[in-house]
Parts: sequence; C-alpha cells; structure tokens
Amino acid sequence: MSCEAQETLIRSGNHNKIMTYIQTKALCQRAQRLLIRRGNHKEIMAYIRRYRFWDESEIEFFKRNNRKEIRLYIAKQGLLGSSERPFLAYVDHDIIMAYIRRHRLSRDAEYTLMELENHEEIATYAAIHGFQDGPDALFIKWASHADVMTYIRENFLSWRAQIELLNRNNHEEIMAYIGLYRFSREAQDLFVRKGSHDEIMTHIKEYGLHYEGYRALCQKGNREEIEAYKAWHND
Repeated sequence: MSCEAQETLIRSGNHNKIMTYIQTKALCQRAQRLLIRRGNHKEIMAYIRRYRFWDESEIEFFKRNNRKEIRLYIAKQGLLGSSERPFLAYVDHDIIMAYIRRHRLSRDAEYTLMELENHEEIATYAAIHGFQDGPDALFIKWASHADVMTYIRENFLSWRAQIELLNRNNHEEIMAYIGLYRFSREAQDLFVRKGSHDEIMTHIKEYGLHYEGYRALCQKGNREEIEAYKAWHND
C-alpha cells in the first residue's frame, strides 16, 4: 500500500481496518503522524508493539506523553540516539528517571539533560554513568560543590571539564581531584597560572608537569615550585 493509501486508511477512521492493517504492515511517516493525531490508544499500542515511530512522528508521540504507551515503546522498540532528546524534553519525570537509571545517553542527549536543568535527573545520571567529554564540562560548571565532590571521586574529567574545575577556583575540589588524577596537558597551563602554591606543589610531587605546565611555571617564577619540578624530573 502506498503512503497516500495509508493516509487515506487512517483518515477513514475505520478502526477495524486500521487494526488489521497495522498487524502486519508498518506505516510511512505521514501516516504515522496521522495515527498519533487520531489518538486511538488501542491502535497506537498495537502499532508500537511491532514498529517504531521515526523523526517527526516520534516527536509527536513523545509530546502525546501517554505513560502506558511510552513504557511499552521503550520496552519493545528502545530509544535511538536521535530519540533521546525529545524523550527528555516531553516525557514525565518519573519515566525519565527510570530510563536513565538503566541506560547511558548519547552525547547530544547528555547536553539536553543538562540544558533542561532538572537537578534530580542530572545528579542521578552523573552518579550512575558519568558524563562524556563535553557534557561533563557543563556539569562541572553548573553543579553544586557537593555534587562536584561526589562526581570527581568516581570520574576522571575531560580536559574541558578540568578547565571548568579550575575556573571554579575551589581549593577543596581541586585538591580532591589532584588526590586522584593529574591535570591533562591542555589544562596544566591554566592550573599553574591560577593554582595555589600547595595545589601546585602537591601536583608536582605526585605527577610532575607536562611541558605546558613547566613553561607556565617558569613564567610564574616561584623558586620553590621550580625546584620541586626539577627534583621530580631528575628522579
């Protein structure tokens, strides 16, 4: 059946014929959207047991925000990377929470999660999965002190997130991070320029510095820090 014929079928409103057809045939996107707009719960449930919605149809489905339909859709079809952003934007909080407790999101969806600013969803996701390179920088930039401390105990930060950590200029957070990890090459220039004396000394004694950090150290000119670097380098 052509897409036009499928549209005609859905517009006819003949429930029995629609149900018979979707038992064995998927609909084109235009017909999918008509099915969703028609709003017949039994027809939608029957369809998503077998097929997924695509693109704009899927967005309309999430906007409908029928809890039973969404739970079945996730169970039967799952979410693609492109599905996750509208899912996060339109679906109820408790369904999102159930999903993110079990599934890692795509990078784009992690950005969306941060942009929507639901603290419980963000903190739950961070505790279970951690964020990928990029979204982790947003998390470090916006998170509370307690959330940052919890996060860095379990997660190495991308260099972008390390920059955000340094820009927070919180001594406790920086020392906690140094206690577990070294700063990356890309972050060491800023670390040496902005860091306190004891932060820098601790990092040098534990990890030394890359060239970028050492160059900043020489420009800064603190004799004790330079001597500590030389001692580390000669070991």
